[in-house]
Amino acid sequence: MINARWVNLFQINTPTQRAGVNHSHERNRSAMKHILCAVALLLSTVGFAFGQTAEPKQEEKAPTLEETIKWISQNLPALAGYETKEAGKTAVVGRVVSVTFDGYSGALSTRDNIELSDGRYVKDRTHVFSLASLDLEQITVERSKLDTVPPAYDLKLNTKDGKKAIKQTTVISGILSRRSDDMTATLPLIFDSEETARRFEKAFKHAVKLSQTSSKEPF
Repeated sequence: MINARWVNLFQINTPTQRAGVNHSHERNRSAMKHILCAVALLLSTVGFAFGQTAEPKQEEKAPTLEETIKWISQNLPALAGYETKEAGKTAVVGRVVSVTFDGYSGALSTRDNIELSDGRYVKDRTHVFSLASLDLEQITVERSKLDTVPPAYDLKLNTKDGKKAIKQTTVISGILSRRSDDMTATLPLIFDSEETARRFEKAFKHAVKLSQTSSKEPF
């Protein structure tokens, strides 16, 4: 008896059987083509994704000179000031009255209301200065020597090389009356908060840096 396995192996297909086989092959090739297209599309998508590099994060743009001096002008009068008062001793309330800028030139006015045991007087002082004349490294904050509670902090704007480039006008009125005009190398500002003093230290340093960079000759 002939083994069925060998019969099937050498079996000659009829035309109908061959057509069925051919259709089956066509379906397989079509399915394979779709699979290959899908794989190719997937690979191209993955390759594109990995080929892309993340765009660098843009740094926050630093304020311009105009924005910086505007911020100083608007906020300094409201935030700079101090008060000291002791029983039987001198009491002082000091504040910044106004700050204006015209380009690099600034005018800063302060007022101290001083009460003595025998009367009261007011000291008004105006400083006229150029941002470009200030020493960037000598704009500092330190604890004030004034005996205040809470402690006060001095923001000192110093000129380059200690040059007396700040015009200072002082007018005293009340029980004392006097006016004086002189030149100085330091513009002191007093704050009742170290954090606030540091904020204005940063702002003035930024303004001075921009003013000195812009004032350089291009060629």
